[in-house]
Amino acid sequence: RYAALKVLAADVSKVSEVAILCRLKQRQLKDGGSTGQEFLVEYLDDFKLEGPNGTHQCIVTEVLGPSIGADLDDIYDDEQYQIDVAKNVVAQVMCGVAYLHSCGVVHGGLTLETSFSAYLGEPRKQPLSR
Repeated sequence: RYAALKVLAADVSKVSEVAILCRLKQRQLKDGGSTGQEFLVEYLDDFKLEGPNGTHQCIVTEVLGPSIGADLDDIYDDEQYQIDVAKNVVAQVMCGVAYLHSCGVVHGGLTLETSFSAYLGEPRKQPLSR
């Protein structure tokens, strides 16, 4: 079995990423296949490593592929993605985020600008009417 290793810098090792991953793992085991959890990385283990710059928190997860953007960029070059592909990507991300929220976890780095507009094009805007 292959695994991925993320070594956090010594000065950020106090961040609660491991606590969040442990909480999600416990919830995933309890839920047993709830909708959305299949879109989250599988946390396997963690440990600490002493180095010359201090103690590093290390996180072991399943191996993931390239980012969504890297895969889609290879397929579509400079084109915008086909609407069915875009809808599937957005739906999967939203299912994963909804599952995080159901576990009491908020993803702080997910924004439309950083996640989707570069790949999907600018959104169409319409004034709201009541």
